[in-house]
Amino acid sequence: MLYGVSVGCGDPLDMTIKAVRTIERCDTVFVPRTGGEKSLALRIASGAVDMSAKQLIHLDFPMTRDTQELENAWDSASETVCEVLREGDAAMICLGDVSIYTTFSYISGRVEAKGFETKWLPGASSVTAAACAANIPLVCGNEPLHILPYGCEGFSEMLAANGTKVIMKCGKKAPQLLQELEERGMLESCIAVENAGLENERVTYGRDIPADVGYFTVFILR
Repeated sequence: MLYGVSVGCGDPLDMTIKAVRTIERCDTVFVPRTGGEKSLALRIASGAVDMSAKQLIHLDFPMTRDTQELENAWDSASETVCEVLREGDAAMICLGDVSIYTTFSYISGRVEAKGFETKWLPGASSVTAAACAANIPLVCGNEPLHILPYGCEGFSEMLAANGTKVIMKCGKKAPQLLQELEERGMLESCIAVENAGLENERVTYGRDIPADVGYFTVFILR
């Protein structure tokens, strides 16, 4: 069995009891990372579980939008995972919630195709963590909620939709996003939450949002 374990966004105390116990039970823990960088997911999990005796296997993925390169990386990682699963259960830790923009979603199907079972364990997502950091509800009553990766197809049109918009995966394009929101008269209703759950968490509003916000920033429009 391969467990996709959500570790939340920053504070190890936000990890669920099930997540902690699952990692404790597994001898091998897979750690996805991009470009060989240090894993925030591992840092979080290590704050809740003693990882010193675990076999930690880093799964490296390229920082690219090249579909074939990504497919090759997912295939290679899946083969590595399957080799371990032939010996017993293992966990793959995932930043935020395992069901929202995680590598596990690409690995799990490939692992299942090889005859192994997977189980997804939920956790605190950056979407909900950002709203809590800002002390606001995401939605009330019958309001719809839209989660938009910046630059996705139809992004500008979806900004006009009714309800709350949560914008993710903006990266270094925050200046372009803020400019678009300004031009559309939406900037004043925007909240930016950087590094939700971490010691350097920061919440800024409207025109006070800096253009150089960090990679782990979620924008909320209500």
